[in-house]
Amino acid sequence: IINNPGELLGDDYKISNDEEVTSLVNFVVAFAKRYPQIKYYEILNEPNLKYIYDSDIEFYNKAVIAIEQELYKIDPKIKILSGVTSCVAADEKDKLSSITYLERILKVNKLTNNQFSIHQYDPTNSGTWADRMVKLHKKLINDYGGFEKLSVTECGITTNLGGKFNEEGQGERLVKCLEQFTNANIDLKILYNSRNIGTSLSSTEHNYGILTNAYIPKKSYYILKNYYTNTNGSEYIGKIIEENLGINVYDKDGMVLLIARKNNDSIEETIEIPYSGFTAYDFSYIF
Repeated sequence: IINNPGELLGDDYKISNDEEVTSLVNFVVAFAKRYPQIKYYEILNEPNLKYIYDSDIEFYNKAVIAIEQELYKIDPKIKILSGVTSCVAADEKDKLSSITYLERILKVNKLTNNQFSIHQYDPTNSGTWADRMVKLHKKLINDYGGFEKLSVTECGITTNLGGKFNEEGQGERLVKCLEQFTNANIDLKILYNSRNIGTSLSSTEHNYGILTNAYIPKKSYYILKNYYTNTNGSEYIGKIIEENLGINVYDKDGMVLLIARKNNDSIEETIEIPYSGFTAYDFSYIF
């Protein structure tokens, strides 16, 4: 439910009074009755970039709690995703950090069917920033009891011309990102975006898709397909720590599945496994 549906929230595009809370709740209830197949509702989009005062967050919380209560009556299986934050690292004049915003929500959280979500990109393109931010958010939730799940409902890598990643690099980095989230027990992991939203090769925003704007699969599409083909239905067990390798361990139908990759692309590393009866796959091999 993004920003100002049906212009219900006034000219400031914010939930600013009880009347707007009621209007938003009524809109979401009508939507849920019209589309009963939808089981997850994310309330607004990156409100920490706009809801910065105590009164702002008070009305946001009121709306989220009221929506949760009404949707529970319609279907107890519906989940509410609140927070929905842009992962800003520090408070600024016109925005709150994701941690500050979620902490203010947690202080008054009274929901029974609630989860929190964040939008986690990695401006360093290395994975270290995303890993650090996810750990900080998990720690915050654990500090308040650890009962709420955390989802990452936006993550992605662009292949814009002149950027760091080509299509193959995009796929490899997305797999690494997904594995980081799996290690952290993230619930929902949603890619931004399935398809390029434009055709300008030099635009960062136009090139997050794993399909081109014309619906042609990129190399990253096949890498993700290989990854999910091999891990679908498996249970994540844990991680093996090696000096230059990251190895995730899965149980797939009673068989051990290892997914290994170099931690540093500049290091030449040969994986030797002194056992027989196993099969090795290269997720980056496409054709």
